[in-house]
Amino acid sequence: LWFAGILVAGIVFKKLISKFFAFSLYSLIKKASGSATANEFHELLKKPFSLLLFLILGYFAVVQLQYPWGNALPGSRLQLAEHAIAMLFHLSVIVAVTWIFLRVVDFFALILYYRAAKTDTKLDDQLVPFFRDGLKIVVVVLSIFFTLASVFDVNVVTLVGGLGIGGLAVALAAKETLENLLGSFTIFLDKPFAVGDHVKLGSIDGHVESIGLRSTRIRTLEKCMVSVPNKK
Repeated sequence: LWFAGILVAGIVFKKLISKFFAFSLYSLIKKASGSATANEFHELLKKPFSLLLFLILGYFAVVQLQYPWGNALPGSRLQLAEHAIAMLFHLSVIVAVTWIFLRVVDFFALILYYRAAKTDTKLDDQLVPFFRDGLKIVVVVLSIFFTLASVFDVNVVTLVGGLGIGGLAVALAAKETLENLLGSFTIFLDKPFAVGDHVKLGSIDGHVESIGLRSTRIRTLEKCMVSVPNKK
């Protein structure tokens, strides 16, 4: 009954609880939010908050149950299955929390977009997606390391040391990605073009819509979207 009651309460009040936490978190950053509204913040966090809330309520519901195989022998199939389910739960929680952090990054990028739109220069318009994508990469990498350490019991320090040894192989494998990344730095520093400029590259003729870490997106005169690697 407790198991069913917690799940039903979670389903009934999920949206209300999610909205309460989103608006509570928004109140902490309200002064820096600028033109970005609480509703926009809630829309970004609604799905990841709902997933995290479902996992938390599911945990509190499941622990109310008593299993007949509670005294299973070490190494038995039942114990292995229970261990696998626990790992899956921990992994799901990390994914939900990482999703929330990524959406928070999107919200801060939205704040910067609104502020950049008020300035005359286009440089800040180009830097916002660059900042957003770079920060997202940092969040994902930290999440992967935390997952390896907490879920799979991997020694992260040893792993990082091993990456130093295999760094050359990784660099060779990611040669094209690094070239595009360096190309993006060149574009931001030399400013050969900006968002909204009309450019022509070979058979590609159109207007620049966005400049990312890996590629530049151009809307052609035929209204097609073309993604050009930054190294070009």
